Amino acid sequence: MSSYLMEQLAFIRHVTLKAIEDVTEEQADQVPTGFSNSIRWNLGHIAFVQEYFLFHATNEATDLPQTYATLFGPGTKPTDWTEEPPSLDELKKQLTDQKDRIKKTFATRLNETIEEPIQIASLQLSTVEQLISFSLYHEGVHTETIKRLKNFTTI
Repeated sequence: MSSYLMEQLAFIRHVTLKAIEDVTEEQADQVPTGFSNSIRWNLGHIAFVQEYFLFHATNEATDLPQTYATLFGPGTKPTDWTEEPPSLDELKKQLTDQKDRIKKTFATRLNETIEEPIQIASLQLSTVEQLISFSLYHEGVHTETIKRLKNFTTI
């Protein structure tokens, strides 16, 4: 097991959750000029993509509501929502629980090859370790977007 990768997972998730400590429900839904999505969307997207990459890709049971795909999947945006998104508290709990489930489920399976590799541009992800590694990069990108959004939203 790569304890370093699991430490990175815990660290990056901590940074993500720390970034939203002072965010209000109202602020979470603002989409400032120049942005396509809100803080709430970015949080849900982080949860959805990591769930899809790790649990779905390895044929493990997923633990997110089915609505997350239509709310937070790639190409979605808040202006298209037709159902109520989860509250910030629900998203925080999902993100916290997800980190723990990832560690419990995959800490000893990092070298496991997935049945259907995931292709992202020229990058092919074919092991659990590669999926986790890429998902951490992905989370970092969206956490930085959340930080930028906070600078343009009002409390």
